[in-house]
Amino acid sequence: MNKIAVLFMVGFSVLNTKAQTKLQLLSPDKKIRIEIEAIVRLKYSVFVDNKKILDESAIGMQLLDGRSLSQDLELISSKENPTRGMIVVQVPYNRKNIPDIYNELTLQFKSHFAVIFRSYNDGVAYRISTSFSDSIEVAQETVGFLFRKGGHAFAPVISKREGLD
Repeated sequence: MNKIAVLFMVGFSVLNTKAQTKLQLLSPDKKIRIEIEAIVRLKYSVFVDNKKILDESAIGMQLLDGRSLSQDLELISSKENPTRGMIVVQVPYNRKNIPDIYNELTLQFKSHFAVIFRSYNDGVAYRISTSFSDSIEVAQETVGFLFRKGGHAFAPVISKREGLD
């Protein structure tokens, strides 16, 4: 299974009608909620303490051969997996053991694409995967982050070092 990434439950619900599929995921402490819509395009929103912090943001992938995540956006299965583990850091900085606690939801679509969402107590993530029998080439990936008006985001800016390719 090929995997392309960005990284996103015990609380899981699906509302399925002929026209749309809506899903809801909760963090282990239930303070973070992710709402997912799989209608024409795959979109997600994020809430913290019931306050919306991320408006409906698109997720998508187009392959070089024309196949697309949104091409046949029909959900065929969903599987939840709450995870409680520990990451042992090889070179400890502040601590040697880091709790790895999250709820995971895998959505498998008819188009041979899947999206794996994770919800942690302090953040969310998702990853796109495929189940094609051969390798793939990605032509375009859509990653949306539509922060609410007046919201703030912090991101590290990393400059390429000279002499490295």
